[in-house]
Formats: sequence, structure tokens, C-alpha cells
Amino acid sequence: MEDISTQFEANGKTYEVKYSFKRIEMYEASHRPVMASFAQNGGSFGLAELRDLVAYGLMVEGGGYVSPQQGRAMAENLIDENGYLAVFQTVAAALERDCGFFFKTQSA
Repeated sequence: MEDISTQFEANGKTYEVKYSFKRIEMYEASHRPVMASFAQNGGSFGLAELRDLVAYGLMVEGGGYVSPQQGRAMAENLIDENGYLAVFQTVAAALERDCGFFFKTQSA
């Protein structure tokens, strides 16, 4: 995958889409599992899934994660301003970087 930025600016602050095992667990506690959705949708996410994946992964630079509620509103703006594909690429790059365990295969 090409080098895709997972950072953006909003309201004078820099944010990054960043995941951890714990953030994925939080997301999956109330949503379909990430890889199940990815597989069922042919390698993409539904619009609401993409919005919520962004929401659970938003971290302010030098600080902590934003709340999922605040993140949803920010994600909707990001999708509206940048388009689904650009935001999807950001999420995919962050998942690949931060959650490589999703994409590992066993060597025979």
C-alpha cells in the first residue's frame, strides 16, 4: 500500500486515525467485527461502519482519543469534505499499520 497519511487538521488541532487492540475491541463490542465486515463487503465498509471506525480511532496529537460520539461528527465531516474513498484509504492504512495481526498469514 502506498504511503497514505493518517493525519488531518480540524479546529486548529492535528488528529490521527490510530488503532490499538483495545480500541478495536471497543468498536467490535457494539459493531460487526472488523474483518467480518471487510470480508462480507468485498474489502470495504458500509458508510456507517466507516464513520464509526474513524470515530473509534481518532486521537488528538499529543493527547488521547476523542470520544466516539465526538468522533462520529468529525468523521461525517471528513467523509463529506474528502469523500468516502479518501477516508477509507486512511482507515485501511491505519489498520494495516496498527493492526497487522488482521493481515498476517501463516507460512507453510
